[in-house]
Amino acid sequence: MKPAFIETVSCGNWQFHYCLLNEPSDFSKIANVFPQYTPFIEESALLTDTNYLHVTNDFIAPEKNCMIGSFHYITKTSSQSNLLAHFYVDQYQLLLTDLNIPDLTGHSLATTVAILKSFETPIEALYFLLTKTLNPLLSEIDHFERSVVTAEKRHYDKFKQKQVQQLFNWRSDLLRLRHLTLPLQEIKLATEEIYTNNHLKKHAIHSFNKRFERTTDLLNQYEKQLSSMLDLSTTFASYRGNEIMNALTMFTVLTTPVIVFGAIWGMNFRVMPELYLKYGYLYSLLLILFFTGLVALWLYRKGWLGNKKNKK
Repeated sequence: MKPAFIETVSCGNWQFHYCLLNEPSDFSKIANVFPQYTPFIEESALLTDTNYLHVTNDFIAPEKNCMIGSFHYITKTSSQSNLLAHFYVDQYQLLLTDLNIPDLTGHSLATTVAILKSFETPIEALYFLLTKTLNPLLSEIDHFERSVVTAEKRHYDKFKQKQVQQLFNWRSDLLRLRHLTLPLQEIKLATEEIYTNNHLKKHAIHSFNKRFERTTDLLNQYEKQLSSMLDLSTTFASYRGNEIMNALTMFTVLTTPVIVFGAIWGMNFRVMPELYLKYGYLYSLLLILFFTGLVALWLYRKGWLGNKKNKK
């Protein structure tokens, strides 16, 4: 019984094997179809959540050089969850499992296979697909950029606790995107280890390297920008805290005489007008509420009762 989908395509001097699985148990079925890839398939079946990369670099027989590994990727339909694809590549073979090529490239499988046939080596085909994995990342970074620029303008206008929470949420998003680039970085370095300069100068590899460099540069830039905004938030929060403590200290000092006077007056039961007036206690309570409201209004206008809502 075959897996959900499996196809072998001859691309001139090399072959492309593509498998799309329904469930992890399908790995054993692939081993029956491709017994020569049993070690790779066993590794893929064990590691279904984390990235891995193994490199064989044989100086005596370079034709035996190969890379076995996996990488996380996202597509337009799965931007919130990371998908895991496995690959095996040597001088003459490229085997891919669990890579949703139509969703990734935006083309049908037949169209993508036709493009892969135009490459002279399987490593070029792999890098063509790796380049496609960077497109959703760049789209998310563009969306992230618009959000950060808008928030940055508001951030310098008024300090709000929700904005600080949003900064931490964006930092978490950046870490998720950074996590997607780590296996690609490892594959890039491994390729430089086992392939010659002639291979590395191929257009598909060069295109991936430049797009990967652009992606990582943008991630680095926004990490620095978020760090600066968080530092500013911390400084502003510290300044506000000092301002509040100073004001409350002054408020306590100024109201202490009144509080002491009220305490002494309260012990003098002979001079308490509210005892003799019909609505004396009502007037006293209203007076207390009035002054309490004045103090609360003052604290509110200073912004010390919490963050005021944005009226815009």
